[in-house]
Amino acid sequence: MRIMNRKEEEGAMDGSLSETFRNHHHDDELKSQYIYLENSEHVLSEQEQEETSTEQLPTQRRQLCYWISKAKELKLKESALRKTFEGNGFILVSSVMDESTHYLAVFWGHTFPRYNIVKWNELPSYTLINQFPNSHELCNKSLMALNFQKVNKLELTETVEFTSKYVPPSFYLPQQLELFLHYAKEEVLFQENHSHLKHDHQFWIVKPHRSGEGRGITIYPSYQQVIQNEFSEVALSNNHDDTVVDEHIKKQIKNKKIVVSKYISNPLLIHNKKFDLRMYVLVVGKRHYDERDRIYFYRDGIVRFASEDYTLSKDNLNNHFMHITNNSVNDKKNKIQNETIIEKFGFFCNMYLSDLKEHFPQQDEWDALWRRLDELVLQSIHATILNPEKQDELFHQCRHKCFQLYGYDILIDDRMHPHLLEVNLMPDLAGVNQSLVLSKNYGLKAKMLANALNLVRIPIHDSENVDAKDTFTIDTTQPLEVNEKEILGDFVRLQ
Repeated sequence: MRIMNRKEEEGAMDGSLSETFRNHHHDDELKSQYIYLENSEHVLSEQEQEETSTEQLPTQRRQLCYWISKAKELKLKESALRKTFEGNGFILVSSVMDESTHYLAVFWGHTFPRYNIVKWNELPSYTLINQFPNSHELCNKSLMALNFQKVNKLELTETVEFTSKYVPPSFYLPQQLELFLHYAKEEVLFQENHSHLKHDHQFWIVKPHRSGEGRGITIYPSYQQVIQNEFSEVALSNNHDDTVVDEHIKKQIKNKKIVVSKYISNPLLIHNKKFDLRMYVLVVGKRHYDERDRIYFYRDGIVRFASEDYTLSKDNLNNHFMHITNNSVNDKKNKIQNETIIEKFGFFCNMYLSDLKEHFPQQDEWDALWRRLDELVLQSIHATILNPEKQDELFHQCRHKCFQLYGYDILIDDRMHPHLLEVNLMPDLAGVNQSLVLSKNYGLKAKMLANALNLVRIPIHDSENVDAKDTFTIDTTQPLEVNEKEILGDFVRLQ
């Protein structure tokens, strides 16, 4: 398949086949070209999955369509996502239930289409979906906390082991309140008994289990402060063995749901400022029963800085402009255009991840960091999305139609060790906003999107970053391995 130039598109729209498709798309003869799933209870056989996954988009030369539901990407015409699609001849449709559904190339929703708008199995068989049905296992803060724990139930209490060295110890409260108290008290007791050793601070960061953009975050200097401020109904004693919460107290606090994580108090600094990394991971469901699901890791990203110099003190823990690196938080402080940021701050508030290398004087340190990042990504995906224990019947029915681009937020500490803070289900793909235009963000996202969609087998020409061409060709009849290297761009395949 190839993207046509404008003259070809106009000619194609006038063609008789195109007109037949427009007026008679309900004809049985035309319907037979597609495999329609009658209901979500139907499980595809291996042969059906292979036939469906290799089925081509309609071959007549017409403009393809896409549908998106994310408000920012939909409303901002200059967003990287919209320009990537529309710059390649795709038409944005307002409804997935009109005639356009029958040549809808991509359903780009903010959640998997189970019930709202349309059900996944009501879409044409060739339509690709930008969500996996079990992505919440990784992107929901509370489930992420639970999925990287191993809880050992003893006779009188529970203990916890954390299964990834890349995910800070985290608890879902109040469900795990007693487990959190036991763990935190044991940590304090250990430090008291080994005062001659160097220890990390016992600071804790609290986030509402369903929020984003830095909202509702609080940092506490001790677990006692967490309980005192978040669950004042719970009376603490100084007895390290006392971690039992009365049942009537549990009922009182059951509706307040938060995630509490060990705060990484020793971040790597640049220009005395804390930063984190927004990185992109693409997962593509296997199209054939004898394939593997694919995992790609983008080799560039966005370095996001806090606005104020970092100093660690109990008195400034809730200065979000110092401790929180999210653009949504720091944009509120800056409120200036990108042209003045360098003059005011001495550097751009965001930089490319590739620019970060100059702050690693030793090449082996940089290489070691990337090895750890690769391991972090693989661990997180295999513990959640591609974990057979986290996959239900629906996942196996539709995985051949699914792909997803995840936004990973990663902090690097002063020992060059990466920590996974959270994973975004729908990372911002606009690249622009109304108060702070980040041109670097836009350029990176446009290029990354073009690479990602090509790997999904949606032919996209990166018109923003590549010399103009009349056509851009991906032979979707060939196995991916035949042309994968040509379309990887800055992605690296991890699996």
